[in-house]
Amino acid sequence: MSKAHYIVRHTVVAPNGKVLGEKTFSPSDNSALSVFEIDGKYKKHYANSFCNKHDFLVASFEK
Repeated sequence: MSKAHYIVRHTVVAPNGKVLGEKTFSPSDNSALSVFEIDGKYKKHYANSFCNKHDFLVASFEK
């Protein structure tokens, strides 16, 4: 994490597009670590990460 290259935000999203959790970071943070509690309403979820240098990254996972 530096001013030139850092993770801006992590977001967990349900299949219907509802945001279930989000955390915003700044370049002065030591790391981009986030922990979310997810209820059992949905089986599949999406984890999104936005980087100021590499743009938007998405991964799906099942609970």
